[in-house]
Amino acid sequence: MSFLLFLSKKGLFREEDISEITAQASKTKGGVEEILTKGGMTHEQVTKFKTEYYGMESKDLDGQKVSSDVLRYIPEESANHYQVAPLGVVDKVLEVGIVDPDMTQARDAVQFIASKLGMPFRLFLISQSDFNQILVQYQNLSGEVTQAL
Repeated sequence: MSFLLFLSKKGLFREEDISEITAQASKTKGGVEEILTKGGMTHEQVTKFKTEYYGMESKDLDGQKVSSDVLRYIPEESANHYQVAPLGVVDKVLEVGIVDPDMTQARDAVQFIASKLGMPFRLFLISQSDFNQILVQYQNLSGEVTQAL
């Protein structure tokens, strides 16, 4: 069962609407989450349903900053492409946020990066809006490096 089918079974929209939502999502940078939030759901609601569907823990960053030392674990280009981001290191385990757990390439990329670092990792579901906030932090980090040079 797909995430959208899961939501339709919960009565959030009709099953017949799934193909239209999928088509719109493919043309939108924020994907399915963006379409659902434009349709009236909050990012928090979408994340709550995703945690239920995927059986994953989520992290709400709630405006928290990720330290520049942690951001360096996953290159900005990889983070942006796979929509994954480092969140922190707890007990020598890299915590990584992921927007779309269905994207197997994202999981593979995190596995590859963690193995190169020699560090175990733990995935957490994050909202698109939290991910976008982390991308801004990457850009700020790039600006700081440019200023330092």
